[in-house]
Amino acid sequence: MHNNNREKLNNLEKNATLLDEQGHHKEAFYIFFDIAKFYHKLKFLDDAEIRCKRALEIAQKEVDERERNYMIALSKGEIGLLYLDKKNYVKSIKYLEGSLKIYKSEFVKWKDFENMLGVCTVLGNIALNYMCQKLNEESMFFFEEQKGVLDNLMKTSEKMGDQKKLSIILEKKVHYENNIAEIFKRKKQPDLAEKSFDNALEIMKKLGMTEDQSYASTLISKGVFLQEERKDYGSAFELFKEALMIYERLFQEETEHELIEKTKERIRILIEKHGPFNLNNHKVFV
Repeated sequence: MHNNNREKLNNLEKNATLLDEQGHHKEAFYIFFDIAKFYHKLKFLDDAEIRCKRALEIAQKEVDERERNYMIALSKGEIGLLYLDKKNYVKSIKYLEGSLKIYKSEFVKWKDFENMLGVCTVLGNIALNYMCQKLNEESMFFFEEQKGVLDNLMKTSEKMGDQKKLSIILEKKVHYENNIAEIFKRKKQPDLAEKSFDNALEIMKKLGMTEDQSYASTLISKGVFLQEERKDYGSAFELFKEALMIYERLFQEETEHELIEKTKERIRILIEKHGPFNLNNHKVFV
């Protein structure tokens, strides 16, 4: 990270600390929480953990009970994800379960979208934790519970005609479909796996996400599935090529971006082992 960015973040933390001392706990919480998520995105996991635990400390001071509980659930959920990225599955589950308990309790009180969405998110992350441990049955249990929540949220949002909430739910559904596809692959259920990959891609098309990194990533995942499970090398090649073109458009200024290079290598290996394919004079192979 550039020193100027680090300095800006440090100044933000100083401001947040001052706000906390002045009793503006909610404002201070979200500054630390957002900084934690920023560090998490950059994979500075220790930095992210420190800021997120600071946010949790601040959340516990909030006077408003509803706000306090929501902020505690939010920060515990993020800490659980951080520990998941650190492969500390025991600590991850501890924080995720703590977050889930609060979200469920608060939804019973308030019947609100935010807490139910929190329930949905954390169920998916618990399932992901078990998936990373290759505990497929446990993972499937929580993914199915997440699906039930997603379906209820979708019905409610469609009934209300709330497109903003519906879009949020559909994005969660994309993550669910991609993750459950991997479980189906492990359980040797290729038809269900392929259907889930297709569902994810179809949802992203509806959301106008066909130029997003997540769309390209799903193309790669389905391509790997077709290559390994179906031995359909031609279709896998087409998906890899489509993903590569998306990455090249996204990272025009970074011609040697990691995702571009990894996808090129994937295609090269596929061509060497199972080609030739129709390259259409793509610049990568000239």
